[in-house]
Amino acid sequence: MADVFGGDVLSIGSLETICAMDMAAETFGATNRYGSISLADSAHAAGLDFIGDALTTAALYEMMKIRQANR
Repeated sequence: MADVFGGDVLSIGSLETICAMDMAAETFGATNRYGSISLADSAHAAGLDFIGDALTTAALYEMMKIRQANR
């Protein structure tokens, strides 16, 4: 997609990324044999309403950041 907008495609690999589901598994514990947790299970554990994938992930991530900062 970056090349469509004239971006440097090679720089994408150097971006720092965070996996919200890895973070959720660390925060709430894994709920399956693969050591991960679903978005629905993460939202439930956090006490969040599921309001669609992107919005729920954003709300979950913000909640986990605050929770980690208060440790």
